[in-house]
This record gives sequence, C-alpha cells and structure tokens, in this order.
Amino acid sequence: MPRFRVAATTDIEEGSLHQVQAGETAVLLVKTQGRIRALGAHCTHQHAPLADGLLHGHRLVCPWHQAVFDVTTGDLLEPPALDCLPTFPVEVEGDDVYVELPEEPPFARAPDMATEDRGADPRVVVIIGAGSAGIAAAQEVRRAGFRGGVVMVTEDEQAPYDRTHCSKGYLGGEAPAEWMPLKPAEFFTEAGIEKVVGRVSQVDLRDRTVTLPGGSSIQADGLLLATGGEPRRLDVDGADLDRVFTLRTWRDADAIIDAADGARRAVVV
Repeated sequence: MPRFRVAATTDIEEGSLHQVQAGETAVLLVKTQGRIRALGAHCTHQHAPLADGLLHGHRLVCPWHQAVFDVTTGDLLEPPALDCLPTFPVEVEGDDVYVELPEEPPFARAPDMATEDRGADPRVVVIIGAGSAGIAAAQEVRRAGFRGGVVMVTEDEQAPYDRTHCSKGYLGGEAPAEWMPLKPAEFFTEAGIEKVVGRVSQVDLRDRTVTLPGGSSIQADGLLLATGGEPRRLDVDGADLDRVFTLRTWRDADAIIDAADGARRAVVV
C-alpha cells in the first residue's frame, strides 16, 4: 500500500485532532493513550470535518450533527451517521509519522452486523417509520446481534431517504437524486431488513399485533414508533388548492420543483 509521511510526532499532542493530507486523501490523526491513530477525516453523515469536532476520551463528536465515533476502532457509536470511519495503519519512525493507504481509500466503512436466521431466533422486531430514526434502529438491532426478523412499515414507496435534503440541497438543485437514499438497496437484503409499504391502522399491545389496511397483521415481539412528524396545514379556505404545498416527502419536493419551473413568485407561510 502507498505510504505517506504526514506529520512529526512533536506536532501531535495527546487528545488532539489534526487533519493532514496523505497524497490526495484527507486523513484525521488522533493521539489517545500515547498512541497515534489515523481515520477518515470527514463524518460519514454529511462530510463534516472531524478535526473541528470534540474528542472526549475515545469518543469523537461530529461538529455539525453530533454523530459519535470511537477513535480507537472507527466504529459508529451514535447516529445520525450510519457508517463507521475507515482506519489506516500508522507507523512512527523516529520523529516521523507515516500512514499507509489502499490504492482507493474508502470514505466510510459499513458496521459489522448479524445476519438473519429465523430458525435460530423466531422473534420479530417491527419498526413503524422508515426515516433516519427507523433505519438507524433497524441497523442497531442487527449490530447488537439480533438474528430474528426486522420489519419496517412505511407509507413511502421509495427507499428510506434523507428528508433533510428535501428542504435543502435537493430542493435547491445542488443534491442529485442519488444522494437521497440513506442506504443502497442491497443493504436491506444483506441485513435481512424487510420493508412493508402501508399505513398502520391499529396496534394491539395485548396481542402484540400491528394491523395494516385490508386486515393483514404482523406479529411483533418488539415495536418501535419512529413515524416522525407531519406538516400542519393552514385551516383556511383555499389551503387545498393545487398549487399549495407542504414539504415533508421526496414527492413533495418534486412537486414544488415542478411548480417552480417558470414561476415568478412564491409565498412561504
């Protein structure tokens, strides 16, 4: 692997964070318990520079949205990030610090997760909602070693996506559609996470059932409500006209983008 001199040992103090360049790749150097480590320099959530973050013991807090990583392993400890940081080998020779990188350094590393085995564990966890909280929870139960069924119930036919883009980069034309999904489609297959499209009509805690329109139901050994919020509509005449929008979903953002094409004036309430 290519090897780069990135710093002098005297530049790296205990408990400090330093972004350095290893060729064309930005690397974060961290010194904890007397050892220098190298990790990906940017948060796997929204690419925040982690050198501007907060280091407390082995916990590194992202400066933008407070995702937390373990600097000793790169592992994700707290969302909203969903992926771990890559780590790179470090060698110290005299006063020189060297970092080894693969030919194509990864930006992120998928967390280690258990695989589904309903024969070994017949239990089912149901998550109502498929936004950031829902997908983080689904991933976390797999990271914790759960091998039973994981079912996400959502009204949205699209794959779980980052809703914040709907009112920011995507709406403004700066974030392409491929940035929207929180995870690629193969993630759900590999993790054994099932997605069911529909609106929950009833939850029976006594019988542990989640009922969908049409009468079909899912038996739930564990249940998480992660539905998020809904926009409040104005209670006035005309609020339901064609060119009056609320903004929550990817579909809402597309409708506003289409309506704005050629428009001269917009009103935001």
